[in-house]
Amino acid sequence: MTKKKQIIEMEKATLSTVPFDKAKYFSFAEGGAMGEMGGVLMVTSDGEVYHANHCFGDISYDDLVAVFPLLGKCSFRLFGEGSTTPKGWNYVDLGMGNHLIVHEDVYLEFKKKIKGLRPSEIYQKWLDLAVSKDKNMKQKNYSEEDYWKYIESQEKGGPIWLTKGAGKRK
Repeated sequence: MTKKKQIIEMEKATLSTVPFDKAKYFSFAEGGAMGEMGGVLMVTSDGEVYHANHCFGDISYDDLVAVFPLLGKCSFRLFGEGSTTPKGWNYVDLGMGNHLIVHEDVYLEFKKKIKGLRPSEIYQKWLDLAVSKDKNMKQKNYSEEDYWKYIESQEKGGPIWLTKGAGKRK
């Protein structure tokens, strides 16, 4: 049996220890987005996955921008039309108020994998593609099923086994 990796919960008290400089994928859900409104997921070059919620967690949008200024330089628009990112990053529309920015180091390979997919399909698959299948990322054992269990737990308002606080990292 393969051991599942954990999604690390970003907390305000330990936000400065999160390795934003290693970010390769960063998803951002607006306050009214479908799915987990306010959800933020980051995948690092080490394959670690971090989560926060700027609407319902203890981290605000301004807190995130303070430690990850790149986010403040992004402009997200309705249906992704006209959305912009800083140099070195690429925008991917995830649909219904959900956005993804992908670092240029991994974008071309990622773009091939999502070719022909609708935004809603990319929304469902991007995390699995980012962590498990991208040749520029270390192999990790996250699954799309784990991600959806996590989202479901958030909708019920309770913690789930696959999350841990950033302050509890080894």
